[in-house]
Amino acid sequence: MIEMDDGKYKNISQCLDGYWEKPWTELPEEQRQAWHLALGPIRGDDDKDGKEWDGRDAKAIIAANYDAVHEPAFTSARLVGWYDFTIDAKTWFDMENIKPKEAAMLMCQISPLDDVDPELIFVDDDKTSPDRYRLLLRVFEDKLSVPPEPRTLKQWRSIAQERGLRYHSWIDEYLQAIGITDDTASDLTATTEAAPELGTKTLNSSKIADIVDDEQDKTLADLFDPVTKESLEKMFPANGKWTTWAEHARANGLIEARKQRRLFNPYLAALWFLQRGVDDWDLARCNQVLAKNLPERSKDEAYK
Repeated sequence: MIEMDDGKYKNISQCLDGYWEKPWTELPEEQRQAWHLALGPIRGDDDKDGKEWDGRDAKAIIAANYDAVHEPAFTSARLVGWYDFTIDAKTWFDMENIKPKEAAMLMCQISPLDDVDPELIFVDDDKTSPDRYRLLLRVFEDKLSVPPEPRTLKQWRSIAQERGLRYHSWIDEYLQAIGITDDTASDLTATTEAAPELGTKTLNSSKIADIVDDEQDKTLADLFDPVTKESLEKMFPANGKWTTWAEHARANGLIEARKQRRLFNPYLAALWFLQRGVDDWDLARCNQVLAKNLPERSKDEAYK
């Protein structure tokens, strides 16, 4: 895999951009490696340099196809799309009142809408089993009675984790792909003592409303005009993940930053972004980016 200096995936199409017209035999070493990597599955033994595919359009298609399979952001999008399609994951995560039986079935990767008996089903070579389903269900039913209150699927997952119960890995993979980390997934276990301090602000909740707790924050948020997810990707690069995060804003908490349809407040989105604990990002760096993206109407106000 072609990687950047920091070990992250390097997009093949971007690596080859500007070299489409050059014969592959004249490419610099980095671009040659990228081309060989992308062409590998279809290159013939007698065509080591890919001369057979030397047309500009063919090169672009091959590079794009390779990125579509290997780019981490694309991989996350495919995973999310698969579970949204097969088990209606987004719908279940958006619900505010998941019943114990529904939660137990979902955590065994069984759709509550399917006409099946979960006590008879093994999933993915015993990743979940009837015994595990029954134990999840019994614990959830017990938890529901003390106290009896509505719970989301994320909250049921937190209960399973607290009790050390085994469940299917799909739910963790899905949450990670839509922008929910272990530190922010639980609405039950966030504590001030465990919260990382970023600049002068302590972030200890996945809900932006809990972070924006004073008039200064609200005033700063009002300085910014709503922007698209594409603009957020440019401001706070995340390998294309803002698209998936935005599509699942209700589940991952980003919805608190959404001010209009498909538009987000940059300041509130930055707070949510920091909450995820992204490497090399802190409040000071976010503030620098935000300052460069102030609308004209706010540039004087920002320094009052």
